[in-house]
Amino acid sequence: MASIATVAPSRLAALNRLRCTIFQTSYNPTSVRTGAKYLRARLRGPSMIEYYPKQVTIAQFNRMSKGAFSIVDPLE
Repeated sequence: MASIATVAPSRLAALNRLRCTIFQTSYNPTSVRTGAKYLRARLRGPSMIEYYPKQVTIAQFNRMSKGAFSIVDPLE
């Protein structure tokens, strides 16, 4: 009957370090929280900017309407 050989922990750590370099993942042997999950995630800013319309000022609205409507700003 063949005996099962145990692998030294230092060899497993070296294998894990090599695997992280090959697959371009972060090597974290102490399992400390790094925030890598959030840094890898897609940015939400560009899609949020596209969702909301651009703000139009009263002066821009008057220019776009070409005199059909005239809105007066009470602060002027």
